[in-house]
Amino acid sequence: MIRSKTIRKLGIITLIITSVLVFLFIILPMMILPPYPAPLFRIINFDDMNHTVSVEIFDSNNTLLYNETFDVSADDSISIDRGFDWCPKSRFWFYSMNEGNFTFNVTLDNAYNVSHFTVLQPSKSVWIDVFLNDRAPLEVGDVYRD
Repeated sequence: MIRSKTIRKLGIITLIITSVLVFLFIILPMMILPPYPAPLFRIINFDDMNHTVSVEIFDSNNTLLYNETFDVSADDSISIDRGFDWCPKSRFWFYSMNEGNFTFNVTLDNAYNVSHFTVLQPSKSVWIDVFLNDRAPLEVGDVYRD
């Protein structure tokens, strides 16, 4: 009789501890944080011409993580989601508010270059805007998702 009460108490305590841990590490982060991280970057072409945009992403050790070239049509946009392969911390984005320091090197039509340093977070994206402007046709900056 005493042994069955002890086993029952241990079972109840184990169930309570497991429930608390599941709530703290799985349910609570999903309630507080968005269901998925913001896009890695977005290219928006405000110009009335097609453009070629090359994006290179380097980590804090100057290791190339991403290198792609995009053909962006007039008044069009391209959004690139965070994948699990480009940054190992993205797999556990809801545990880490800081994914690290990155440098985005963006080239417009193989003629105009902009370098942008950022500290990425799950709610932060890099916006790449192409404008109809001879002096500054390319702007790169950070945007936080609502």
